[in-house]
Amino acid sequence: MKRLITLMKNLFQDHIFLEIMEFIEKSVSKILAIGAIFVLGYSIVMLFKAIVFSIVLHSPGEADLHDTSLDFFEFTLRQLLALFLSVLIIFEVVENITVYLSKQKFSIELVVITALTALARKIIIFDTHKQSPTDLALISVSLLAVAAGFWLIKKHFPRE
Repeated sequence: MKRLITLMKNLFQDHIFLEIMEFIEKSVSKILAIGAIFVLGYSIVMLFKAIVFSIVLHSPGEADLHDTSLDFFEFTLRQLLALFLSVLIIFEVVENITVYLSKQKFSIELVVITALTALARKIIIFDTHKQSPTDLALISVSLLAVAAGFWLIKKHFPRE
């Protein structure tokens, strides 16, 4: 029992506790990076599949090919851009994790750029038939706020 108490005291010393926390953070970050890479790979495959289906195999005026794996998509330029930007956002998330693992800190600039890309994607794919003008206004205000934050970061914390 005395050994257990001594072990617990040692375990909660600041430097040991911080090493354990750092190990957990790095491990979780690596697991997230691996998961994000799989999602990125899947998204890239789906993007290429969408491009091939909508541009190469589906010319205007022909009957639908009825590919059951792609039935739920109506491939338009807007939706192809949405897929492309989704891949870009996933790539930026992977880059965020990579920067964290290599430098042990987050790049706030990269996080804000990811947010800008995500909000721009929302505006590009905005469907006026399914969503209200209020939704567009809220997304636009959010985009302006994040852009203002990015400008402040660039102004007050220039790269060294």
